[in-house]
Amino acid sequence: MVYAILSAILMGCTAIINKFALLTISPIYATVINSLIASIFALIFVKSMKTIKRTILKPATLLVGIFNAFGLLLMFSGLSRLDPGIASILGTSYYIFAAVSAVYIFKEKLNAEAFLFIASSIAGLVLIVYPSHGFHPWI
Repeated sequence: MVYAILSAILMGCTAIINKFALLTISPIYATVINSLIASIFALIFVKSMKTIKRTILKPATLLVGIFNAFGLLLMFSGLSRLDPGIASILGTSYYIFAAVSAVYIFKEKLNAEAFLFIASSIAGLVLIVYPSHGFHPWI
C-alpha cells in the first residue's frame, strides 16, 4: 500500500517537474533523457532475470520501445504547450484510447457498462479541458 501511495505522489508531481524541465530543454531532448534512463533500468532488470533475455531481442519488443519513445515525445511536446494539470489529465486518459483501440485491433466487445464509462470519461475530459482554454459551449 505504501508503494502505491508513493507511486501516486511521484506520478502526480511528474507533470510539474517535467514542465519546469521543458523551460530549459526541448521535448526531443527530454524524450532522449527519459528513454535512456528507462533503458538503463530495464537492462539492469533484464540482466537479473534470465528468462526474459530470450524475449528482449524479439521484433515486438523493439516495436514497444519505439511506440513508448514516440508517446514520450508527444507527451513532452504537449506538456510544453499546456498547463501541467491539463496535460496530466489528458495523459492519464490513455485507458480510453486503449479500450477503443482494443475494439478495432483485437475485435474485443464493449458491453454497455464499459461504453458508459468511456462516454462519461470523455465527457469529463471535455468539461475539464474546454473551460481552461476559454471555450464555454454551455454559455
